[in-house]
Amino acid sequence: MEGIRTIGMSMCITLVVTSIFSMLIPDSKLDKVLKFAISLFFLTSIISPFFTSKIDFGVDFNNMVMEQTNTKMDKAVEEQFFSLAQKNIASTLERYLKNEEISVRKIEVFVNKTADNNISISKLMVYIDASQENKVSKIESLVKREVGVTPSIVKLNSNQGKDSY
Repeated sequence: MEGIRTIGMSMCITLVVTSIFSMLIPDSKLDKVLKFAISLFFLTSIISPFFTSKIDFGVDFNNMVMEQTNTKMDKAVEEQFFSLAQKNIASTLERYLKNEEISVRKIEVFVNKTADNNISISKLMVYIDASQENKVSKIESLVKREVGVTPSIVKLNSNQGKDSY
């Protein structure tokens, strides 16, 4: 790509200089000699990039492959990071609620990336036994205070059916 850019720049500069010199040629006996000299200048200027520099018209496919690989790797790392963040938040909340003598069956946390590349909790679900029904408001207030998100509380009956609050 650099070779094409060099040739293009050389051609543009040569055309501008040649046209300026062509306009400055006076009408005289030397007219043909001067036109020949300007034409020779033009030709040598066009040909010179081929001889003076190493021109590479090839495209470096290795860089393209590396960029694609990096994109895939970045995506995989981001997914792994979100997964770990979700698990860490859930386990921290489970311990926190356990310290408050509230037993939960499961906590699910869903995170996403905001426009300014921060992580925010988009949804938080707390699964509790029907026996913990009287602690729903306490769970909501504790979780809200701890992470800033009001959780969805799901009551699990003894027959494993789900009722949502």
